[in-house]
Formats: sequence, structure tokens, C-alpha cells
Amino acid sequence: MAYKIRIYKIAQEDMMEFVDYINQFHEETAISYYDEVVDAINSLSDFPERRPLIRDNALRKKGYRWLQVKSHIIYFVVKGNIVQIRRILYNKRLYRDILKE
Repeated sequence: MAYKIRIYKIAQEDMMEFVDYINQFHEETAISYYDEVVDAINSLSDFPERRPLIRDNALRKKGYRWLQVKSHIIYFVVKGNIVQIRRILYNKRLYRDILKE
């Protein structure tokens, strides 16, 4: 079954934030990085459950999974046939507090 992808507005803002930041230094790198993140998100349309559940118990109970792309992590939840991209955060950020908001 092919899953539909829904990217939350805040996740779109996350992505634009890091692309804009990288773009300040090197436009081609920013475009390439963006493409890699989009490809990773699109790959979730086929068997998103292959990605592990998050370690934090409270977030695990909510079904949060993750996928790392270079220095960013895509946090998502599968609801029925929809993959909800909730956030895309730099891997050094304290995701627990951000995702529990």
C-alpha cells in the first residue's frame, strides 16, 4: 500500500529555515540538501514502519518515528494510510521538549 505524505506547516518551516541558512553559504549545497530531504520524505510512502519508533516513552506511545538525513532528523507519525511529517530538526536539538509541545 502506498501511503500519502502530509507535511505539517511547522515541518515546512523547519525545512525552509535550514535551507535558507545553508543557502547563505552555498546555493548548490542548499538545493542538494533540500532534494535529499524531500527524497527521504517521499521514500516514506512505501512502508514507513520500517523506520524505528522514537526512544522516548511518551513520544513512542504517540507513534513517533524518525529518519535521519545528514544532520537533520525527520520526525513523523503514521495514521492509517497517511504519514504525517511533524518536524524536521537539527540532530543536536533537544527533540523531546520540542515534540511534546
